[in-house]
Amino acid sequence: MEQCTECAEGFAVVDGVADTCEPDEDGDGTPDEDDPDDDNDGVEDEDDPEPTNPDVCGDADADSCDDCSVGTDDFGPQSDSLLDDDGPDADADGLCDAGDRLDFSVARLQFGNPILVPQNVYHDDAPGPGGIAPAFPTELPGAVNLDALDVIDPDAYKFSVTSSAFVFAAGGPVILSPANIYMRGAGGAITVDLDWSAEGINLSSLNALDMVDADTYLFSVGTPQVVVDGTGAPRVLYPSRVYLFDGTTGAIDELLDAAGLGMANVDGVDLLPDGRIALSPAAQGIAQLPGGAILVHPARVYVTDPGAPGPNLIEAYDGPAAGLLTVDGFTMIVPEAP
Repeated sequence: MEQCTECAEGFAVVDGVADTCEPDEDGDGTPDEDDPDDDNDGVEDEDDPEPTNPDVCGDADADSCDDCSVGTDDFGPQSDSLLDDDGPDADADGLCDAGDRLDFSVARLQFGNPILVPQNVYHDDAPGPGGIAPAFPTELPGAVNLDALDVIDPDAYKFSVTSSAFVFAAGGPVILSPANIYMRGAGGAITVDLDWSAEGINLSSLNALDMVDADTYLFSVGTPQVVVDGTGAPRVLYPSRVYLFDGTTGAIDELLDAAGLGMANVDGVDLLPDGRIALSPAAQGIAQLPGGAILVHPARVYVTDPGAPGPNLIEAYDGPAAGLLTVDGFTMIVPEAP
């Protein structure tokens, strides 16, 4: 019997028998029935969520992006370099952007789906339209504008307020002052976390905050202020700068001047594990960077390395793409890989 030498595209010869061709999804010459990896993406069919799709092969490195999201090498097995770079990771935390959750507040009422109010904390699990939902079940009581924000865990966050307010909360009424940092815990109880006057510091308001550890905070201010820190040293605080407060000594030190990054007023801040700083501006500005000028937007979160030479800035979260007008306070929530 004359042997068949080729089959139509998508089929393979079976044992060299004439006119005997069977489906061959990946065109590797082995019929699918005998091929342990039909799409030849480097993941065997039994472990592949879509065994005939070479662009989908699961998440073996647990970074929240599909390992084939950047494609495969012409039906070749997935390479280590592709596995290490299987999706954009703007903040370079080892997880692709799809795995990074942003918890945030807004500076003013924003109509959309959902309607965003300045009394609540929201999260964006899937960056882009449709991923925004309340991060906590209840809003701050009354017409309180949550200003600075640091999410501690799924049940608690620390915050400041734009102006003084009297609110009824779980555990009793609380007078909120813009000069203090508060903790809102499970059940909605509100307690004072840091009273600046008790520290001997005449700080009048906060614009951004991030708890580094139990005794250390990063913060910014909304307006220029002259303060005397806990060491007795007078300081002039500017809205474009990020400061470090050491609760063990009472010292306030400047950590970053974001004016060179196009941010005249720092509205949100978060210290990343590698020492870089994530921040958002209160208003639109222009950053003059080595690669050229860029527009800095109040609904975007950026990352900068204060230890690197020269001004540097990368975009870590695109709020306008998610329909946001502003990001006021925020915390970048990075899920732990299993």
